[in-house]
Amino acid sequence: MQPEQVVDVLSLVGDSSDNVPGAPGIGVKGAQRLINKYGSLQELLQRRSEVSHKTYQASLQSNEEQILQSRDLVTIHRDLPVTLDLEELRLSEPDHKAARELFTKLNFVSLLDEFIPAGTERMADYATVENLTEMEALKERIQGEKLSLFPLFERTSEGVFRISGLGFSMAEWTGWSVADRLLKNQTVSVFEILCQAEEWIVHDLKPFLAWLDNQGIHPPDQFVDTMLTAYLLSPHQKDFTLEKTCLAYLQYRFSNAEDQKSLFSDHGLGDLAERADLIRQLALHFAPLLLAHSLETVQESIEIPLIEVLVGMEKRGVLIDPGLLQKMSSQVGRDIDKLTICIHELAGETFNINSPRQLASVLFEKLELPVVKRTRKAGHYATGVEVLKKLASEHAIATHILEYRELTKLKNTYLDALPRLISKGTGRVHTSFNQMVTATGRLSSSHPNLQNIPIRTKLGRAIRRAFIAPPGFSILAADYSQLELRVMAHLSGDM
Repeated sequence: MQPEQVVDVLSLVGDSSDNVPGAPGIGVKGAQRLINKYGSLQELLQRRSEVSHKTYQASLQSNEEQILQSRDLVTIHRDLPVTLDLEELRLSEPDHKAARELFTKLNFVSLLDEFIPAGTERMADYATVENLTEMEALKERIQGEKLSLFPLFERTSEGVFRISGLGFSMAEWTGWSVADRLLKNQTVSVFEILCQAEEWIVHDLKPFLAWLDNQGIHPPDQFVDTMLTAYLLSPHQKDFTLEKTCLAYLQYRFSNAEDQKSLFSDHGLGDLAERADLIRQLALHFAPLLLAHSLETVQESIEIPLIEVLVGMEKRGVLIDPGLLQKMSSQVGRDIDKLTICIHELAGETFNINSPRQLASVLFEKLELPVVKRTRKAGHYATGVEVLKKLASEHAIATHILEYRELTKLKNTYLDALPRLISKGTGRVHTSFNQMVTATGRLSSSHPNLQNIPIRTKLGRAIRRAFIAPPGFSILAADYSQLELRVMAHLSGDM
């Protein structure tokens, strides 16, 4: 293919990301073959009746105006009066202060990260507690204080978590890191002293409370969770890590600026006191914002107490019937095998049904079904559910593929996976309930997700029957019925 033919090929292929329609039903390979054979788009359109591929011929016949418009859209105009001043293109240092102010105002957190230096210009007083004697010396200062904590965990070879580092702070730009060896040998004693505080301030409280509960450590009655506060103030945000939150609200980037994805990360001792200090500063910064948005009561009376409830729910776990799931898995496996044979017979060849590329080749090149959609980035044939549903009226193979996909998803996600997740210690599945994921405030579930088990299909309802209650107990299903519509109807008076 010659360079001047590229525009002709693009005119046929189109580009959905730039709203260039192209010729429906003609892909990259088909467009290349056509332009190579006929030499140019103009020649192809004049001789389109000679094109043997029925789908291609029909598209060329019906979409000439659209194809020519696409050619105009993908053609680079080289006659514009552009002057080049090399001096204006010289790289110069940006105005960091103006950039920080603008990106803070627009909440461009990722860009802020590039314009805020690590650490602080303030003199911070961070120290390390090396032994229990030094810890005891801080007991009186801790008593009755609002204490911010940054715990660090690691997974042992036995698969359990142990605390490997801890930072705490009681005042701005001060803080202490607790040495690993002290925590390893005197964990309970260290926390007995920390529990003398009136209130604990933590970023992501739930996993910390779960660990404390497993250790038999009883923390103070009052908590603040700065991650939860950040979520309440801006529930549409996706990243509530400590690093991103400090960047967004305090314009502060940590000395060790690697993202803190969870409590189970790798940080040096010198970083722990800094993080504990900034957690406390976040809490102080958030306090007036909560009042301004009337969220103080929501946090203290609803969200914080809910954390302790969720810890108890996760610890209790969910009882399932593995025997029922195994029986269903065997039957579904046989159904999948039958569908596979049927799909291969309809295709006239064996292929990997799970491969989008191979499936697309069968549907659109061998069977010559109409192209419904292309992928946004690569421009390949799309084979998603939406496409297959539209093709179902054209060919039976699409209906069987949809059924195949549904069965394989249910088998892999639930029938086979759930029994493997049963804890040997409790005989139950222990999911994580996420309080700070959905913008609407509802809980979500992960590892595993127990909230999207299908209910509309017969098999989905059968899977739900595997969730059982022990003798003497019952399972109660409760759900809000069209809550948003009811609230809207109430506010509008349209009831």
